[in-house]
Amino acid sequence: MIRRPYQSGLAALMDEFVTSRKAAGTWSATYNDNLHHFDRYCMENHPDCDKLEEGMLKWCSPRPTERANSCRVRTTVIWNFVDYLRATDRTTIMSNREKYVKDMSFMPHLFTEDELKRFFEECDNSCIQSRERALTKYTELNAVELPVFFRMLRSTGLRTCEARWLLREDVDFNTGVITVRKSKGGGQHRIVLHQSMLELLKKYDRAISTIKPGYTVLFPDCNDKPHDPRWETAYFRTFWAKVSKEPARAYDFRHLYATENISAIEGIGCEMNGRLLFLSRSMGHATPEMTCAYFHYIPILRDKIEERSSESFRSLLQNGMTYGEE
Repeated sequence: MIRRPYQSGLAALMDEFVTSRKAAGTWSATYNDNLHHFDRYCMENHPDCDKLEEGMLKWCSPRPTERANSCRVRTTVIWNFVDYLRATDRTTIMSNREKYVKDMSFMPHLFTEDELKRFFEECDNSCIQSRERALTKYTELNAVELPVFFRMLRSTGLRTCEARWLLREDVDFNTGVITVRKSKGGGQHRIVLHQSMLELLKKYDRAISTIKPGYTVLFPDCNDKPHDPRWETAYFRTFWAKVSKEPARAYDFRHLYATENISAIEGIGCEMNGRLLFLSRSMGHATPEMTCAYFHYIPILRDKIEERSSESFRSLLQNGMTYGEE
């Protein structure tokens, strides 16, 4: 991304913050754009301030035309900036991201088998046609990456950011174990690929190596860097629009993975608790309660728990209702 200088009184602090995030590999074009918007606001409304002041954070307030998730995306980098300044003793202002972003409720789309079949057919055909129309490095990479990227989301339940951030070295092509070193919450976890997904990934590895020898990012852009979130969003919407008019997101593959695995859990009491804990760990959830939130999307899953679980498990389920999108 093109380097643009910050111009407000907070410019030096912003530069330091950005440097730290880039060093940690947690910077993106979305963060870059929104921090520049905030910088412009500070320059225009607080031109004499060289320290963060509470009034500056009015920029984070939800806008009349803005939905909760849009507000969260726009303001996340600002609250991360506030957290950074607190951690380095440059401010005592508290992060109030929960105050400004309250309603994160949503209903994920639960794909039918027919929808999944048609989606992947559309994905494969569109990639082939795009490459035939214009054979460039970009279209060649997309033709190989997109069909595998979306199938991995569907097969593993990875967060979309986790899949984009994976390195080739994170995949053990012998055992099928993927180590997710970089995640939303910063914690690491491991997942085991289904044998069919492992075989597909081996073929992908051979194919992508001919296009980009020595590649390091598992799904690289032309510069061997992780794709921007807009890459997955734009292509998912393009393919999905040919399948259905129902709202859906690439992230909904994760919800499908969770509900399918939960519905397949058998046993009672400790056995069920143990299997849910295993699923929770593989999905990178901090607590089993976060996994339990998925029971509330499908009534039949809740009925299953009521029928088979102990009182302690019902308590977990109740606590899970307090969690939004993870």
